[in-house]
Amino acid sequence: MTLQDHSDQDSAEKQVRANRADDIAVRVRSRLWACVVYELMAGARSWDDLDAYWLPEIDRHYPTEDLTTDSRGRRRLFHRIYYSGSNPGVIRGLNGQRLIDVVHADAVFQLAKELYESPFWTLAGKQEIPGALVRPLQLALMERLGLLRLTPTERILARRAGLPKAIHEHRNLGHTKRAALDVAQIGSLDAIALLSCAFCLAKDALSFREADVYLDAIRRAIGAFVRRWRMGEEARTSLVALVERRIVRRTDEPIKPQHFGFWVRKRAKDYDPEWGKDGFMSTDRLRHPAQPESPIVRVDNSLSSFLAAFEDHYSVLRTELLDALRASTAKHQETDDIASSPMGNLTGVEQIRARMIDKFMLDLLNSHDENAVDMLTHIRQFRVGGGLPRMIGDLLDPPRRLKRER
Repeated sequence: MTLQDHSDQDSAEKQVRANRADDIAVRVRSRLWACVVYELMAGARSWDDLDAYWLPEIDRHYPTEDLTTDSRGRRRLFHRIYYSGSNPGVIRGLNGQRLIDVVHADAVFQLAKELYESPFWTLAGKQEIPGALVRPLQLALMERLGLLRLTPTERILARRAGLPKAIHEHRNLGHTKRAALDVAQIGSLDAIALLSCAFCLAKDALSFREADVYLDAIRRAIGAFVRRWRMGEEARTSLVALVERRIVRRTDEPIKPQHFGFWVRKRAKDYDPEWGKDGFMSTDRLRHPAQPESPIVRVDNSLSSFLAAFEDHYSVLRTELLDALRASTAKHQETDDIASSPMGNLTGVEQIRARMIDKFMLDLLNSHDENAVDMLTHIRQFRVGGGLPRMIGDLLDPPRRLKRER
């Protein structure tokens, strides 16, 4: 191979490295990952301590592994990962082992692996996640964190079963706020991602008051995450800026690493060292009245027991609705009129009513509020006319008791 061939190969490799590591989400992920590895590393007092341990690990079993410190010239590797955002997923040792694989293979660094593989990076990636995938991502995150959000049908049954209002009361945003702040205290990227999904869904539904609750919870979750891992200002600033530019208000404007506090070889002319330090963390309070969804709550023993007995609770509710419909029919119609109707047999009528109730409660409303929005609108529209829509409407939105005047 000629000297020119070597030069061409080096240029090609540099171009490949530049193309695959420049996205800002990759840089931020690398910085946060380095912070977590540092905190999990017993006895580490500097980035050099991490180099001293991990560089020999990724070069292990290579014939000249004793000479790796001088032969490769890789100085201050973790320093570059933190300050420049170098991607640990493409860093390899002399024997071809990737740094990320070696670190994640150690059980002590399981939390670093979870951060690196968090669904948060799907939300904050270069390509915006399609709106239709936000809900499935939210469901996966809730399951991963042991959380739950009740459907409209489950809300009704939970209220009737006497479960705490904090679980099912969606009309009072105070419960939603307390539940969201509880999620924020988890202090993980998964919690930030879950709250971000809830924010996006509320915003898309024009439920701006609810969106404001989750926006505030995102701020708290970022604070809890940063405190948990004792991250520096650079890490906090870059995470805040990424959430703002990729989740809270995604735009097509180009994102420069300098704006996120990363070191680059050429300083941009429009570099602003203060950009992104505050952002949405202290502004953008959204205000607009709308119908929020259920709070996102932890699955405790009482909620688990309720869900296990869902069919029993529903059976009682359906019987009560059938009795109410029968009483309403007897009040407004003569029995002879019912007997002479095309349905004929009263048992047949009740079977039809039972199927209607099941269609409402187990199909149309036993889903997320976003999917049930058309039926909820229908119920509100025809609630005045009485009948089954009125009964279900009263269950979904019980009339509030007026406070007695003193």
